[in-house]
Amino acid sequence: MGVVKKGLDVVQRDKKAIGQALRLAYYPVVAVRAEGSKVWDKDGNEYIDFLGGAAALPIGHRHPAVVKAIKEQVDQLIHHPPLYGYHELAVDLAEKLNKLPPGDFSKKTIFQLAGAAAMDLTVKLVRVGTKRTKIITFLKGYYGALYGALSLSAFSTVQRRYLGPFIPEIYHVPFADCYRCIFKQEYPSCGLACLDYLKTVLKHLVPPEEVAAIITEPVGSDGGYIFPPPEWLKGLEELCQQHGMLLALDEIQTGCGRCGSWFLSEQYNLTPDLVAFGKGFSAGVPLSGVIGRASVMDELKPPSAIGTGIGNPIVCAVAMAVMDVIREENLILQCKKMGAYLKKRFEEMKEDHSLIGDVRGKGMLIGVDLVKNQQTREPARLEASKVCWRSGELGLILTTLGESVLRVCPAFNLTQEEADQALEIIDNALSDVEKGKVPDTAVASLSPW
Repeated sequence: MGVVKKGLDVVQRDKKAIGQALRLAYYPVVAVRAEGSKVWDKDGNEYIDFLGGAAALPIGHRHPAVVKAIKEQVDQLIHHPPLYGYHELAVDLAEKLNKLPPGDFSKKTIFQLAGAAAMDLTVKLVRVGTKRTKIITFLKGYYGALYGALSLSAFSTVQRRYLGPFIPEIYHVPFADCYRCIFKQEYPSCGLACLDYLKTVLKHLVPPEEVAAIITEPVGSDGGYIFPPPEWLKGLEELCQQHGMLLALDEIQTGCGRCGSWFLSEQYNLTPDLVAFGKGFSAGVPLSGVIGRASVMDELKPPSAIGTGIGNPIVCAVAMAVMDVIREENLILQCKKMGAYLKKRFEEMKEDHSLIGDVRGKGMLIGVDLVKNQQTREPARLEASKVCWRSGELGLILTTLGESVLRVCPAFNLTQEEADQALEIIDNALSDVEKGKVPDTAVASLSPW
């Protein structure tokens, strides 16, 4: 981080002026400028960005095509709410998006402003689309902080404490976490005990003919980048087909090419009925939504999904530019190549660092799970915060997920030099933490995941 003085003043003003419920604090980086995979703070310090706007910047900060799209659109039309009228950019964008998820059936898109709103909308769509009320979802899942999304979530009791009652008839069962199996089994000899548990729930507790949908992330994202076995996901799809339930996937983090295809469901040969999207498609401006079967989408009648800023012309122009850049610069291939390089380097680091328990990921969505003991796999929560703090001091923006997982989700066009610099910083930060060079006091006032 270098010297941070001006930034600390902003942090103190922030604490006095802004409710801290929206804050996850790792270090006092007050950004004033960014370009590509670099960020500069108020004190002039330079950082490589491995957070990537919380996986929302697949083409990096301020890509020229995005800047151009915003400037040109500002000169034409800033706001015209689609709930009362029309503008062609929204139609153009929806037509492009409808072609991306797998499934040989007619699709439509409904736009929203944030990932949590897309998941709220998903709850509405599955219930209205099936005329059923019950929903199956998973422990360790996080879908956002709005009430519908938070009702689906089962990531942290902190997020749910004193906020009930939540939306009823949402049932949580174990996610397929093979590194920390709730059933104390080992994959693949477990025989997918987690899937058997769900079948038992449907047999003895929740009548499947009353279940509207199974809603899940293809990767347990904020729960710690948990990658389930492909056959578990296929098993969920088969249960949906067997019982007339919808399969709705939250691809807000895994979409827009981040895992090596436009949507991760494509790699698992899944055909979801609904796909929630957001983050990467709009380079940090407010856009999310749901792409789904037209027959389901049409069951939700107006004005059940309206919002004044939804489908904003500037946001639509940015999203179109992002998809064009990804295609023209062949960034999904670059994402796969650089992601494989980063993952390999982290696996090599595991041999030198007892803190690293597991490395998992696809493309530019990589989790480095830190543990107190590689055999017991006890999460090293404090140590993970220290690694992030030390990385910040050395010039890298890095955060955690779950209890102790380093979150690696940089831009797809990260350069080789930037990647190697970032890896060296993490390597040094791990060493410093393992040697006790980062005191507890350094992270005492932080509020990480």
